[in-house]
Amino acid sequence: MEYFGIWLKIKQEKLKNNIMKETYYVIRNSDGDTTVDEFTKEQLLKAIQENYWGTNGSKDILTELPENTDTNYWGEGLLIIKGSVVVPTPKQVITKYDIE
Repeated sequence: MEYFGIWLKIKQEKLKNNIMKETYYVIRNSDGDTTVDEFTKEQLLKAIQENYWGTNGSKDILTELPENTDTNYWGEGLLIIKGSVVVPTPKQVITKYDIE
């Protein structure tokens, strides 16, 4: 039981840290190369304010997922997504048949 208590405390701390930390992903294409960069909220705001991706500023920030998802057709647009990376965990599924 003590192990479960320690495990639960660690899980709760990780969850608390993930909730408090806002993560943003910037997806863009430049000269045919697609990049994905991870930022905190503060880092992202600073990058935008300092024209990190050029002088066009917010007019190059896409407001929705483009219909054509090939980033080569986005121009210099930035797609900003707030969230976290998820990794699916494999589960073993066994099907058992029975006949009366």
